[in-house]
Amino acid sequence: MSEENYKIIFEGRLVEGRDVDDVKQQLARLFKTDAAQIEQLFNSAPAILKSGLDFSTAAKYEAALKKA
Repeated sequence: MSEENYKIIFEGRLVEGRDVDDVKQQLARLFKTDAAQIEQLFNSAPAILKSGLDFSTAAKYEAALKKA
């Protein structure tokens, strides 16, 4: 029996009440990248960040992104 695979897709939507500049800074730290890369991510959304994940791993990524 095969495992289900999950993707992490970035759509550029923010959690209500969050400031876009603050979120971009948090994502830059999370992904260990610069502001230009994060700006490109927002401009190209939706974008697949990770694929082929099991549920547990996908849930961890989702939680980290929501926190950022």
